[in-house]
Amino acid sequence: MARERRVQRALALLVAVLVTPAITVNAVPFNATQATFLSDWQKAWRTTLPGWTPGGECSSAVGVSCDASGMITKIALSMGDVRGSIPHSISSLTALMSLVLIYNSLTGPIHDSIFLLTQLTYLDLYKNQLSGPIPAGISNLAKLKSLYLNRNDINGSVPTAIASLTNLQDLSLAGNQLSGSIPAAIGNLKNLERLYLGGNHLTGSIPAAISNLTRLMALDLAGNQLIGTISAEIASLPNLHQLSLQDNQLTGSIPAEICNLQYMKLLSLGGNQITGSIPAALQNISYLAHLDLGYNQLSGSIPTAIGNLQYLTYLFLESCQLSGTIPDPLSSLTSLQFMDLARNNLMGPIPTFVSKLTRLMLL
Repeated sequence: MARERRVQRALALLVAVLVTPAITVNAVPFNATQATFLSDWQKAWRTTLPGWTPGGECSSAVGVSCDASGMITKIALSMGDVRGSIPHSISSLTALMSLVLIYNSLTGPIHDSIFLLTQLTYLDLYKNQLSGPIPAGISNLAKLKSLYLNRNDINGSVPTAIASLTNLQDLSLAGNQLSGSIPAAIGNLKNLERLYLGGNHLTGSIPAAISNLTRLMALDLAGNQLIGTISAEIASLPNLHQLSLQDNQLTGSIPAEICNLQYMKLLSLGGNQITGSIPAALQNISYLAHLDLGYNQLSGSIPTAIGNLQYLTYLFLESCQLSGTIPDPLSSLTSLQFMDLARNNLMGPIPTFVSKLTRLMLL
């Protein structure tokens, strides 16, 4: 009997746990210190967002999360919800860890008030209309792991202050109006895994210090005005999956070390002034899916070894001054969807194997 009562009590406790509503930290009112922010931002945005009222509950506010004390920890608003400038009262959000305001119409400069948010680990202002330089005060965001300021109208140089953000894993400043050289101090970001600086007006050479970024998986410096050669050290970064250096003014040959990057899936060096031949050892990059060497000053023939790249889907070799015939081993590229060999000095008939590349959509 005693055993049955214990079982009944245990079952009753289990039922009570299952039917009791979960209490979330969002079911609390905004902390009073956040009231000025809530008011200022809606005035600045010239809009009213559901639940964004002083004294309201976090759980009813669009795009907001709070901690147990009602302090805002996350904001995520996108697709036109936000317009105007970022008010200085954002500095009151001392618990904010994540700020995502992508695909909006934010204007004006990035002012120092944001850099008082020392708990930030994630800052994403992608695709707005922000302007002006990146303030040196960004160095205050010591906990930052991801910084996305791409696709704005930011000008000035890449600040050396960014080099103090040693926890950064993702840095994207692509698609802005940045000028000057890439600071060598960027080599201090030893935890960096993705670096996107493409689509700016950067000049000078690629700093050798980038070779210190041994965790780097993606390096995109395309669409700038970079000069010099591709160093063997940068071509030896062991974890690179993506190397995008197209549309610069790079010279020299393709470093042999690139052929040892076993994880590489995208290699884009087109639109430069690269000379020499295409290394046959590219076949060693067994997972390569995208190869763009077009619009360079290469010489020699298309290596037959390229036919060993079984995962290749994109092959662009237009305007490379290549000679010889189209090698038959390319028939093994059964994953190929795009191939462009135009404006070279190739000769001979179009190989019959082309008709057997069933996934090929554009030739």
